Amino acid sequence: MNFTEILQNLTKKPLADCTDQELYLALLELVRQKSADRVQSVTGRKLYYISAEFLIGKLYLFSLFSYLLNKKNTIYTFTPLKPSVPGFL
Repeated sequence: MNFTEILQNLTKKPLADCTDQELYLALLELVRQKSADRVQSVTGRKLYYISAEFLIGKLYLFSLFSYLLNKKNTIYTFTPLKPSVPGFL
């Protein structure tokens, strides 16, 4: 069975007659079925990954917002810094 036939079976009508929402829901169901077939039991150790860039970015934004919130009735303007590289525009 090819991809088009699978989607037509899920929507129970030709793909040309389907709305965007019907196609989206059919694709969602297809992915759910395919991923359910690949579930593997986890034994032993688990590995969790947290991006350092994500954590640094969140920390920077939190610090910036805290700083701005603590300085009430003050207008801040930020000007971008130009790098001091010769030949840089």
